[in-house]
Amino acid sequence: MKKAFTIIEIVVVIAVIGFMLPMFISIFFNITRLQMQLLITQQLKEEGDYVQNQIINTVRNSATLINSTCAGLSLIPADQTVLCFYDSNSTPFGYAVDASANVASYSAALASPLQLLRSNTDKDIPIRIMFPSFSIIDSRTAQFKYTVVYTPRVNYLPEQSMVYQFYTYLRN
Repeated sequence: MKKAFTIIEIVVVIAVIGFMLPMFISIFFNITRLQMQLLITQQLKEEGDYVQNQIINTVRNSATLINSTCAGLSLIPADQTVLCFYDSNSTPFGYAVDASANVASYSAALASPLQLLRSNTDKDIPIRIMFPSFSIIDSRTAQFKYTVVYTPRVNYLPEQSMVYQFYTYLRN
């Protein structure tokens, strides 16, 4: 007698594969989606930390006075929220937020503002700063608060955000 698979055995194997294949595909896509969310969360944290470190280092190392008027900066449009500092040479520099919630660093020594984010919306992970606010706590302390937001270009990933709030102190 020949040893071979019967038609029943072949049908049962195909049925089992047919039931298990969608489950494996679902698991694969869920793992892929979770890895993408983790990558986005890491990128959000990197960008938020980068902006925070830039602000803290600039203020601590260069600022000697906090001012809310920015009288010496002609680059800043009137409709922007501003927090200004002066360095040891009385040269103003500061941070401003425009109507689109873009945060930029201004200085009397610069011809144009510097954007604080390293990434932009043309990259794979579009990140922006939302709801930024600045306030003067006292003559040596300023408070910064902003939310770093990722808005996905695809509908299967949720919007993610991280809120940063910190105080920075003038060292000089």
